[in-house]
Amino acid sequence: MRRTWPVGPAATAALLGLGLTLTACGSNSTQATGMSTSAPSRDAVMPISTRSAAPAPDTPTPSATPAAAALNAVGVETTRFGTILTGPRGHTLYAFERDNAGAPTCAKACAKDWPPFLTTGKPEASGAVNPNMLGVIERKNGKKQVTYNGHPLYLNARDSAPGETKGQDLTAFGAQWHVVGTDGKKILD
Repeated sequence: MRRTWPVGPAATAALLGLGLTLTACGSNSTQATGMSTSAPSRDAVMPISTRSAAPAPDTPTPSATPAAAALNAVGVETTRFGTILTGPRGHTLYAFERDNAGAPTCAKACAKDWPPFLTTGKPEASGAVNPNMLGVIERKNGKKQVTYNGHPLYLNARDSAPGETKGQDLTAFGAQWHVVGTDGKKILD
């Protein structure tokens, strides 16, 4: 006779935690740091704390899965500057005054402070974003950068939370940086 046990939310959470603990305590060898020396299997569950908060400069944002597609989405956030464009995880997107001809000019050291908003697929519009204003431009290194109304879009490395606008009206790398409104215009402060 086969027995079944009722499993409630608390038991489910406990079993999930046990499974994660057993997965973490698998046969991977460790060094003095306690870090695994082998890559996790594609079925392994990665703890949230190991995921990076923002894409590295000049690293394409993946678009193969529904969760990754959200990283390609351009959304909006309401701030003291009005409704502005946001990218991955709600982080503010900026336009660079030096990109006046539409071609991205922020690279190397500039791209470390102002990572370009890159994509490997078609960017998605979310909220009040006009999908007809979204586009992609090729950078000199061949990677694809998301544009809005012709403006190449960038993140700011100093913005650590959704809706922060620490880069608004900063002059850096030879020109000013501005948040962008849903109308496709740079918002000047």
